[in-house]
Amino acid sequence: LFHVGGVYADHDVEPIRSVDEWPMHTDDVSLLIGIEGFGTKAQEKGLLWAANPQFAQWVIAASPGHPILRAAVSRIQDKLQASGGGKG
Repeated sequence: LFHVGGVYADHDVEPIRSVDEWPMHTDDVSLLIGIEGFGTKAQEKGLLWAANPQFAQWVIAASPGHPILRAAVSRIQDKLQASGGGKG
């Protein structure tokens, strides 16, 4: 997704609109992510959200080389390197 851009969706996601209708097809939008939770402080506490708003990875659409995905890839690489590259 980082290198070529496009859309990722978990296999159990059903769009309520065609991907062709998403705003990714404009010059203004280069990243779309799902919001899993957004609400009041009481809702946040009661639902045990990690953050408010809480973003989800089940649908992501991005242009190639998006800086947020670049940062995510970099963090993963750093964590792997710090842990010995997953070797063990």
